[in-house]
Amino acid sequence: MKSKKLIYKICSALCAIVLAALLFSGAASLSPEDNVGMTITRAVGAASIMFLIAAFGYRILAPIPRGFLRAFPSVLPCIAVAVNNLHIIALATGRATITADTREILLFFIECFFVGLFEEAAFRGVVQMVLFERIGAKKYGVFAAVFISSAIFGVSHLANIISGADVGASILQAGYSFLTGGMFSYVLIRTRSIWFCAFLHGIYNFCGYLVPQLGEVSGSLWTPAQIVLTASVAVIVGIYVVVYFVKVNSSEIEKMIL
Repeated sequence: MKSKKLIYKICSALCAIVLAALLFSGAASLSPEDNVGMTITRAVGAASIMFLIAAFGYRILAPIPRGFLRAFPSVLPCIAVAVNNLHIIALATGRATITADTREILLFFIECFFVGLFEEAAFRGVVQMVLFERIGAKKYGVFAAVFISSAIFGVSHLANIISGADVGASILQAGYSFLTGGMFSYVLIRTRSIWFCAFLHGIYNFCGYLVPQLGEVSGSLWTPAQIVLTASVAVIVGIYVVVYFVKVNSSEIEKMIL
């Protein structure tokens, strides 16, 4: 009976991956021209996957679970990564400006949130949790589960190529999606809230696409100063997260699994 239940969960995880790939291939990037369609499809997809998470009994659906406030300081470095995605230097120096009105910005944020909710529900809420159940209790099992789920998350973004996205840009997106996937995995383990993961994912996307989609820029967004700042934050937080995954006890994972 237990093996049948595991097979069912694995099949559901594969379905979540396929659904994500299909949605990625239908929309190569966040777009203000189609934010309503993007929001609706991701909201419906997220709701379906949330149902699976509830059916599997994973304890990650509470918006603010017990112990959240105590764990919150540990995810502040990850919040810094998301906020730094805003191209702070370009905005601070006046080389970049936001030209959209408040309504457009609000709709875009809602779109980003539901994209984040769908992706987190699919890849952290189902794929990663199934891997945790399967290998999480083994030595370095948590690290392996996070690595595999993040790799799947990154590779799934290559589906953008089907919809005509640039191959080089899609490969680059797959690479940094793998890295951010690891960061969001850390956030889920520490907070045990898929909603907070989705919110942070939404903030990351919102900050990263705000200027390119709803603003104007004089010259390049990626100046040497911005590159150094982003790389420094990424390396520091990356080391911080990896050290945690190497040392984390499987008991942390058991709190999320019934």
